[in-house]
Amino acid sequence: MHTSTRKTPPPSLPTKIIRYATASCVLGKLCATDSRAEIVMINVGSGSGGFNINQVNGNVAAENFQIKNNFPITGAGQLYLFNQSGFSSITGLAGKSGLALGVTAIANASIKKFSAGATIDGTTSFNTSQYFTAFKSGSVTAANFTTSDYVGFQFGTLGNYNYGWLQTTWDGTNFQINSGAYESTANVAIQAGAVAVPEPGTLTLGSLALLAGGGAAVRRYRKQRQAKPPEPVTPTESTCQPDSSLN
Repeated sequence: MHTSTRKTPPPSLPTKIIRYATASCVLGKLCATDSRAEIVMINVGSGSGGFNINQVNGNVAAENFQIKNNFPITGAGQLYLFNQSGFSSITGLAGKSGLALGVTAIANASIKKFSAGATIDGTTSFNTSQYFTAFKSGSVTAANFTTSDYVGFQFGTLGNYNYGWLQTTWDGTNFQINSGAYESTANVAIQAGAVAVPEPGTLTLGSLALLAGGGAAVRRYRKQRQAKPPEPVTPTESTCQPDSSLN
């Protein structure tokens, strides 16, 4: 009669330890990637260094347009903001002098809508035409943009571009730029909505305590596992059939 044995599987990590370890890994990842992160936030509001474009229609009066030079940094390009009505109107954005916006086609109001996390890089089609990059151009109106949608842009010179995003809403009549950022390293992609991570030195005491606590919890668990005697092997019923050759 054959017997088979079944080993008792080792107990899984307690939920609390898993939570500690996960938190430690997440925070560790943030610290590890911080040295590579080069995302710079754009001040779209007023105040020192601000572009003052975060109000309805970019703070542009009706039937007018404005140009923001050196957007998003000195020497980068010009951001055009339009707020014009009528059949031949333009409402929205455009770029010039090195600044270009993402589009889906060469057609009026074909500005590209990026969802959160979408990649903006050299595979994106960019254009400087005020007709193509507007939300409304003549009789053509782009689909609505919500707070989960983004406009992509690039600036630079041929073969040496930086990429960025503007979180912009559009309801069919008015647009509003709420925030923005760009990757300061040329030719490096950026994800729509990605923001700069904190410097390692700015981690709070609570975050550091969580890291220490997570590591301590895992060490305690390992000690307990090493000190615990092995589980006994439990015999079970055989599933083997008798060998007829023995009869």
